[in-house]
Amino acid sequence: MNTLNNVKVGVKLIGGFLIVAGILVALATFGVVNMNSMQARQDTLYNDRLLPIEQLGAAMENSAMIRGDLYKFILIPEQRAAVEQSIPKEIEQINNQMKLYRATYLLQAEKDGLAKFDPAWAAYQAAVADAIKQVKAGNERAAIQSLIDGELHVARTNVQNALDDLSKVNVDEAARLDKESDAESSNARTMFIVATVIGLLFAVGLGIVLSRSITVPLGKGVTMMQEMAKGHLGMRLKMERKDEVGLLAHAMDQFADDLQNIVIGTMKKISNGDLSAEVGVKDNQDEISPALIGTTLSLRGLVAETKMLTKAAVDGKLATRADVSKFQGDYRAVLQGVNDTLDAVIGPLNVAAEYVDRISKGDVPAKITDKYNGDFNEIKNNLNQCIDAVNLMIADANMLSKAAVEGKLA
Repeated sequence: MNTLNNVKVGVKLIGGFLIVAGILVALATFGVVNMNSMQARQDTLYNDRLLPIEQLGAAMENSAMIRGDLYKFILIPEQRAAVEQSIPKEIEQINNQMKLYRATYLLQAEKDGLAKFDPAWAAYQAAVADAIKQVKAGNERAAIQSLIDGELHVARTNVQNALDDLSKVNVDEAARLDKESDAESSNARTMFIVATVIGLLFAVGLGIVLSRSITVPLGKGVTMMQEMAKGHLGMRLKMERKDEVGLLAHAMDQFADDLQNIVIGTMKKISNGDLSAEVGVKDNQDEISPALIGTTLSLRGLVAETKMLTKAAVDGKLATRADVSKFQGDYRAVLQGVNDTLDAVIGPLNVAAEYVDRISKGDVPAKITDKYNGDFNEIKNNLNQCIDAVNLMIADANMLSKAAVEGKLA
């Protein structure tokens, strides 16, 4: 199974199809071979047994026709001319049939049978010729006696027995071949069924193995993706295989590691105020790392601007403001809010400082008419009261000075 896990998916699928195709080819070849064997046995049965039986039957039929013609030749004088012409033809037919029979595959029993047939057939032909000769000589009684139980009868009987024996040999051999053919057909059918079942089981087993080698790890991968969709990043596939599924599992594990250690780790540091994380860009198509880097840099810039404003305020440089053009979105709004806050705080303080400075120099300004909120409004009211007091004191001083000039010292 480990070896199978290291084979590419395409190779496994093609290999599985080729194996199944090989099983089908093997089954087809087995079937063709057996069919050819049965066909050959059927051909043997037909060519070497059935045809010889037909040929021997034709020879027996012609032998019987010769016997009938002899009766006609003896008993019906007016047909003797025609019969005398037909008997040689029938003898020629028997010779032709036996010639065809000898051309077939002959068993030893058939060869032995032919060794008995040949002299019997020669004796029969001689007896037929002798019977015709006796009839022509006017000795019909002798011919009839030979035909009934004499030489002609014995020769014909020997020929008939030889032909019967040859027919029986072929019938027995045909029955044996038919029985063997039936047994071979039954065995071939059984073997074909067994081979088909084995091939089918092997193909199904191979399909199950191939399917499980792909679907089981893919199922684990689906489970991991479902867990990741829920924000659960702790699951790892850890598949030690070199096919596409293994490569996919390794990539998923690496992606989960990057999410958990780099992305989530960096975000946790940022949420804790730690902006020291350094994230490297993997390649030109990397979108995650640049986003983390941009977030970190924006926060670092925001912190830097805030520190700069704080230091400027401590140093009394109240006109210092953050450069909001470096930022976008809410980061820019935050710094703009800080600048607006400084403006709101420092504006009244500058007015108060200016008024105190003018009063200290004897330049009493007009009362402050701008509107302020909270403590700044309290400062404004106090300054206005101070201006009223100073103006009253100046008026009293002027009155005393005028009275002294006029001598109204009382």
